[in-house]
Amino acid sequence: MRIIQALRTIRLSHGGPPLSLIDMCQSFYERGHSVSVLSPFPDDVPSGWLVGEGPSVVQVGVRSSKWGLLTREGLLRAREAIRGADILHLHMPWDPLNLQLAGIARSLKVPYCVSIRGTLDDWAMAQKSLKKRLFMSLLGRRLLESAAFVHCTAEGEQMQSERWYPRGRSLVIPNLLDMRPYRTLPSPSLADQEFGIPAGAPVLLFMSRIHPGKGLEYVIRAMPAIVAQHPDVLLLVAGGGSPEYIQVIRNEIERSGVGANVRLVGFVSGESKVALLCRASVLVLASSHENFGNAVFQAAACGTAVIITRQVETWRELWAAKVATVVMQDPWEIGVVITNQLSMGTTERSIQSERIRQWTLDFFGGDRVVCMYEDAYRRAAGSAT
Repeated sequence: MRIIQALRTIRLSHGGPPLSLIDMCQSFYERGHSVSVLSPFPDDVPSGWLVGEGPSVVQVGVRSSKWGLLTREGLLRAREAIRGADILHLHMPWDPLNLQLAGIARSLKVPYCVSIRGTLDDWAMAQKSLKKRLFMSLLGRRLLESAAFVHCTAEGEQMQSERWYPRGRSLVIPNLLDMRPYRTLPSPSLADQEFGIPAGAPVLLFMSRIHPGKGLEYVIRAMPAIVAQHPDVLLLVAGGGSPEYIQVIRNEIERSGVGANVRLVGFVSGESKVALLCRASVLVLASSHENFGNAVFQAAACGTAVIITRQVETWRELWAAKVATVVMQDPWEIGVVITNQLSMGTTERSIQSERIRQWTLDFFGGDRVVCMYEDAYRRAAGSAT
C-alpha cells in the first residue's frame, strides 16, 4: 500500500501524537509499504528518513507556524504527494491544515482517516467550548463524517467522541508503539548517574507534557503525605511545557513545601528515557483527559507500577489486566496509593513487575497492532474504489 501520514509539527516534546506517527511510519515501512510523511515542520523525524533511509518526508509550506494554511506551492506539493495514495492518515481534527488535505483527498478520490487524539473527549470539549462547538458545526463534523473512519485509541475515547460525528464511522485501534527498546532493558543505574538520583531512593515519575490537563498539581499536593512516610522519595517530572505554566508548577511545589523532593528534569528521550522508566518505583499520571497514554504503556513495558486516573481512556484495559491502579483525581487518594506501593516488599514488587511487563509486551507483541491498521487501511481503500 501507499500510505501518507500528515501532521503539522513532528516534535517529540509535543507529546504522544508525533511519537505515535513516527513509530507507525517505521513499522509500515519495515513491512514493505510505501510510506510518506507530509508535514510543514518535520523537526524530529529520524535523520535517516531525510536521506532516503526509511519513509519519505514531504515538507510543505504554510503561511505561519501556528495554524497557517498551506501556501500555493504547499498545496501543489501536497496534491502531488496525495495523488494515487491508498490512504491519507490525518491527525488532530482542529488543525485547519487537515481541512485542506482532506479536501485534496476528496478531489482525488483518495480515502482518508482521522486520529482524534483525545481532542473530542468531554474534558477537552469543555475547554473553549463555544469556539470548538462552532468549529465542529461549520467544519469539523464534515471532516469526520466524510472520513473512511475516525481512529480512536480506546473504547472510552470512542464513547465520548462519537456524538460529535453521529453519521461517521469510528474504529478503536491502540497506538502502535515500538517495543524494541523495551525488550532488553538498560540498567536503572544509568538513570542514577544521569539524573543524580541517590542509590536506593524511591522514585516517583511523572512523564508527560507539563500542561493544565495532565494533573501534575494533584501529585505535588500528595507529596507531603508521601514524604512523611518515605523521606528520601523523589518525584521526577520529565517533560516540557510553556514557561508560564512551568512557573505555576514551581509555585505549587513551593506552597507544598516539598522542593527538596521534586525535580523538573525536562524532556527525556532515547535510552535515558527507558533507563528512567526502569528506575522509577511508580509512574503516576493524574490526567484530566488522556486518550491513550504512551508513557503508561512504556513504563509498564519496563515492569514499573502505574497509577492513573479514570480520565486516562485506556484505564479499563489496564485495570482489567491488573497493570494499573486507578485513582480519583484527589491528592489524598493518590498519596495513599503511592505510599502503599512504596511499602511493598521486594518479592511482592518483583512478582508484580514481571506480570506487568509480560502483559504489556504480549499486548504489543508480534504484528497484532500493525495488522489492525493495515486491515483498516485496506478496507478504506477498497470501499473507495
